[in-house]
Amino acid sequence: MVFTRCYQEGDRIQIVLPEDHFLKIRLDESMEEAAVFGRKGIFEYIIPTGEEKMAYPPKAFSGEAHKVIVEYREKETMPVNLSRNGWL
Repeated sequence: MVFTRCYQEGDRIQIVLPEDHFLKIRLDESMEEAAVFGRKGIFEYIIPTGEEKMAYPPKAFSGEAHKVIVEYREKETMPVNLSRNGWL
């Protein structure tokens, strides 16, 4: 998915599937991918702004073009070491 506008305060990324699911997701090109679980078929991420954004790479969620990569995964194919999910 590609978004072509600057993020605004209150923006969020929401992914809806028909049931509980695992995803491999990359929310910004400057961040690493992570394994997440969408309970009741929903994964939602509020775009950080202000002081909250300081915990992320300097270019994260900046600019006018944003590429979000999402891959549906079966539980058996997810990474075993979930501690590598540094941004969750």
